[in-house]
Amino acid sequence: MSDDHPNVSLSDWNMFCAYPSPFVFSKIFERGKGDIRWNILPRARGVAVASDYLLRMANYKAPKFAGHGYKTNYFQNVGSYGLTIFSILERQLWIIERYNRLLPNTINERLVISFGWTPLVTEHFNAALCCGRHATMNNVSGLKWAPTH
Repeated sequence: MSDDHPNVSLSDWNMFCAYPSPFVFSKIFERGKGDIRWNILPRARGVAVASDYLLRMANYKAPKFAGHGYKTNYFQNVGSYGLTIFSILERQLWIIERYNRLLPNTINERLVISFGWTPLVTEHFNAALCCGRHATMNNVSGLKWAPTH
């Protein structure tokens, strides 16, 4: 990641986890808990699951049967960006990345909570697509696109 990656103290992180924002995320999975593929999130203290409010703002409509999906990754173009959605926990948590289709050899960006660059995840790949589209087309308070390297 870049040099401006925030260094979050453990006490600040614990406070962040204790008081989730209902507008952005509903819960946190901390590093070391669960079988999340942490190798792709080397500096994250955890991941934040998108809140119902954010999913509604992103126009996500949960299917009647809200299974976790069958794909392991998914791609979609949104304007000049390409979204990449992939599973980090056995098709139960989906992470959102984008790349600029017009500028070759650019670094991918990951959708994160502004605090500590905590990656935002969803529990269904269609929800991740909706969040990625929404964040690409709008400036969403509390979220940003951070470089993956």
